[in-house]
Amino acid sequence: EQRWVGGWILPADWCFRHDQLLTVLLGWRGLERLKGVFHTDKGWIHFNATTTDMAVKSSEYRADNRVELISGQPVDWAACEQALLAALAPAEQ
Repeated sequence: EQRWVGGWILPADWCFRHDQLLTVLLGWRGLERLKGVFHTDKGWIHFNATTTDMAVKSSEYRADNRVELISGQPVDWAACEQALLAALAPAEQ
């Protein structure tokens, strides 16, 4: 059975808007697994979802932002990346 696997590693100082990020992650359908660690405006979170379970909790990991997707069907990686980057909070001046 074929799988598509991809992910991103982004700098630790990049901060995501928490609620918008969760909307993006929950909107990615058809994935077998989605896991990641994110620096958000509400603190660091660990996100882990499978086809049957989901968990969001605070995270002690702070080396970088990272996310991995595993799918049983082709993924539009560019669209995923665009949605992810759109959830970034504006950089502090």
